Amino acid sequence: SIALAYKSDEDRDNCSSSVSSDSSHFPNDEETTSHFAKSDEIDSSCNEKRTASSVKSTDLIETTVLNEDVAVLTESLTMHINKTDTTRKASTTEKVGAKPNAPFLINNECRLIMTLLTAKDESTRNCLLRKAAVDRHIFLKNGDKDVLNNRLVRIKNVFSPASSKIVKFIDDNTPKRRKDKATFEGEVNTLVRRYISEADTYKYILQEMVLNNGRYDFSSEVNKVAIESFVKSLIQANLGRIVEGDIRVNEYDNTEAYMTNEDDDRDIYFSSTLIRQCAFHGTRVKAFAFTEDDRTPMKEVVKRIVRGFVVEILDDQSRKQIVGKFDLNRTNSSTIVIVPDDRRLPRFKIDKSSDVMLSSNAIVPQANTLYLVKLDYWKEKKPYASLIEEIGKADELETGNRAVLLKNSLNPTVFSESILSALPKEPFVIPATEYNSRENLTKECIFTIDPSTAKDLDDAVSCTKLESGNFEVGVHISDVSYFINENSELDNVIKDQATTIYLVNKVYHMLPRQLCDLCSLLPGQDKLTFSVFWEVTPKAEIVSTRFAKTIINSCSKFAYEHAQLMIDQPDKEFEEGNLPTIHRFTSREVCEKINMLNELATILRKKRFENGCISINQKKIIFDLNDDGEPIAFRPDDRGESNFLIEEFMLLANQSVARFIFDKFPNIAVLRNHAPPKPNMMTELVAKLETLNYKMNVSSAKTVADSIAKIIRSAGNNEALIAVLNSMIAKPMVRAEYVCSGHINNAKGLRHYALSIPIYTHFTSPIRRYPDILVHRLLAAALNIAPIPTRSPSELRQITRNCNDQKYNAKLAGEDSTNLYFLHYLRLVGPIKMRAAIKELSKGTDLHIMLIDSGHNIRVNMKNNEPEVKFIIANGVPSIQFVGCGASTAIRANIFDPVLVEGCGPKNLIISKDSVLLKLSAKSSIADLSPRHNNGNKMCRDQSEPNRGPRLRSTMHAA
Repeated sequence: SIALAYKSDEDRDNCSSSVSSDSSHFPNDEETTSHFAKSDEIDSSCNEKRTASSVKSTDLIETTVLNEDVAVLTESLTMHINKTDTTRKASTTEKVGAKPNAPFLINNECRLIMTLLTAKDESTRNCLLRKAAVDRHIFLKNGDKDVLNNRLVRIKNVFSPASSKIVKFIDDNTPKRRKDKATFEGEVNTLVRRYISEADTYKYILQEMVLNNGRYDFSSEVNKVAIESFVKSLIQANLGRIVEGDIRVNEYDNTEAYMTNEDDDRDIYFSSTLIRQCAFHGTRVKAFAFTEDDRTPMKEVVKRIVRGFVVEILDDQSRKQIVGKFDLNRTNSSTIVIVPDDRRLPRFKIDKSSDVMLSSNAIVPQANTLYLVKLDYWKEKKPYASLIEEIGKADELETGNRAVLLKNSLNPTVFSESILSALPKEPFVIPATEYNSRENLTKECIFTIDPSTAKDLDDAVSCTKLESGNFEVGVHISDVSYFINENSELDNVIKDQATTIYLVNKVYHMLPRQLCDLCSLLPGQDKLTFSVFWEVTPKAEIVSTRFAKTIINSCSKFAYEHAQLMIDQPDKEFEEGNLPTIHRFTSREVCEKINMLNELATILRKKRFENGCISINQKKIIFDLNDDGEPIAFRPDDRGESNFLIEEFMLLANQSVARFIFDKFPNIAVLRNHAPPKPNMMTELVAKLETLNYKMNVSSAKTVADSIAKIIRSAGNNEALIAVLNSMIAKPMVRAEYVCSGHINNAKGLRHYALSIPIYTHFTSPIRRYPDILVHRLLAAALNIAPIPTRSPSELRQITRNCNDQKYNAKLAGEDSTNLYFLHYLRLVGPIKMRAAIKELSKGTDLHIMLIDSGHNIRVNMKNNEPEVKFIIANGVPSIQFVGCGASTAIRANIFDPVLVEGCGPKNLIISKDSVLLKLSAKSSIADLSPRHNNGNKMCRDQSEPNRGPRLRSTMHAA
């Protein structure tokens, strides 16, 4: 970037004319040496010419200097500074960005110079210099040799002050010097230098990436080869290793990201967008993680993170659906900016001239409107996108519902005519062969218990008292796999969607509606089922287990509320109308069965928790909608004994099936694994609770469960404490995942931490979950009543990964839908009062509260607050103090303290504590109120379920 200003055209011509301009070939090392020798001769000639000039020799100072004015690298590492040169001050200001006597600003060029000056030996210095020349395209790689770039204008490398001034050429037309652009290879090389000695710097340098018209293309063959070769050298030097996982982006700073390291309890940290190859949140990548050693900064050791960089992006990011609004204040003649709803994503530029939708005026950018875009390419650290469609006005429910699906990458299946025409015709009649080959249970007292709004009835239960005094308990699951053959057209379609999607206003079924109705265990109809039976003692001890293909006829469809009535009033004679229609049996007979099941379930549940099961109760809310689909009321989705009754026997069925299929097919069993929480995050939780005078033992799931129970008892079942404590426990927990047993190396990979059991799967919901269909096929094969499924462990691994992604996306969509309707409800009804609790205090400007009845987390910014809010620590316990609020004494609030929130629509909330009334003014967006739980690393709830929605950010005022 340094140009040469010559005293005269004659000097320039004399110097440059002697430099060979032959570019017919790339010179070899000998030619390069000869070229530099020739340049030295030319310098001598120029020096002799300049001796006769009017400049006195006493005006020239030849010395090597550092950290003064402009350091200029020459081959002899000598700086020639003309003290009488009037351009010296200007050049210094332009080059260094400061006045001559101001602090010297170190840039990349200065670092290179200092590295060269402090190199211990000549060979190291030469290697570094040659590498610097290659990076700057002065030399080009030609096999194992570095050759001079024949396209360069060959200016001599050393000039005396007599013939030129070693300054940047400055005139009125020179544009202001721009800051050096960051590059992927530059940031990687800077990171590598943290882990190697100075003498080894030249050995481990990633070559410059090849751009395509200024665009990053890390997947190009030349760049992939360069990165792979570089990483191989790092691995051979034992500097780290390759790991694979999903990127988690910090929602409060989307330049930062993390990745779970399955072989370590420390997260891998990516310090910039470039160093992760611009990977989005949730993208699966292959990354290089450095090995911690004595050079690792202490703050990284304490935070339990390791640094890394992305080697390869494994997902196709161009397929990601991005929902956002135009920023009409940041537009120019060539580009327009779109701001994603998901703040973990960067802002995207759209090229007006090349975008089809904009250039054709098919879409005219409007304010407060949601649009769907997709990534096209990255250029100069900026992502460029193309418009796909306009979704609609941002404040409309219909628009919000569609945006919820799109931004969570969910595309509900539209089944083809060929699939629909191949389904069994109605009315379906069970073939006689099935009655002959299955156990006929159509005369037994079997019934379903589900939410009152449920339409897909997967499971039914039964209980019969045996002559021995024991009980035979049955769980009967719809035999969906009977209607769906492996690798059929329908099978391949539902394999991709993998799950039913539940939103507030609509359910998007995994199966065609016709097949859902056919499989659903509706009362009074013969249905095909797959059953699990246990002989159970009155103390709920399992005597035996068996599996069978069956046919049932449910006697009734109960809601949880109906079952709870029979549990609460076991002796009541229910009148007609109190309960749904019951076929073939009396309400008294059914009530007896339900209470037998409840007694056994209560014992099983107690045993589970004694064995270390952890239950984290996350609040959910249910909306009542009017005829126009708008929310008119909401209520907590409370759970009672009837819920636990069904839960216990579904858990038992899943666990029993998991053991059986794994014993028969240890390489292709589809299982459900839940890994332990990250130890470092649990350690942080222990420390945090200790400051609040609560003790927690995290050595095992059982000790965690016992500690939770003890804390709740000591607080007298305080609802505010229970809500916040559950949220705290959820933070370090990781997501449970489907796995193929053939890719699990040890028993730890099969275990379910939260349930505290060695093996588990999903068998009980095949109408709404594809993994359950896979498990049904395996169970049938294990019983020798069906062929062994043909899919290999590798194929099953890919299927389970997709199931994990789809299940998670559907979960997030459900939460986003709840947020959408909650905010819309506030708009419609105006002020409502809600109970809340203080969740977290930051020594800064943030206060986190939690709505007890809805589970929403709200992040409050206390900066410039009236009354003044002070963060204090008394006896090691953090709290906040409201000063000047009219009370006789300052009012203090701590974590777990209950507060009252008054919601005055989506833009205002009021919080009161004792006599203090605090008002919050917050912006309105779907994500402002989120039931997700903030999680460590400034970014997410847990290692795989990040807290994606921003909190309400606001100012509190005394009323």
